[in-house]
Amino acid sequence: MTVSEQTDYPLDHVHRWRDWCALAGMSTTTAWREAKAGRGPVITKLTAKLIGVRHRHHLAWLEAREQHNNEAA
Repeated sequence: MTVSEQTDYPLDHVHRWRDWCALAGMSTTTAWREAKAGRGPVITKLTAKLIGVRHRHHLAWLEAREQHNNEAA
């Protein structure tokens, strides 16, 4: 899924964790590692056992990664 296709979601839509991992193109293990290291998006706690990522936080995370990658080039 391209970034332009990812803007089809409302900004307040919450992707469940596994769905967000698929959207971000990474495994759940890698996503946890990135989140624990402070390199992931803002995580939204939905219930005691269920987490997700708001679409607005996903887009901000993508933008930050893009800026970081452009600085490294």
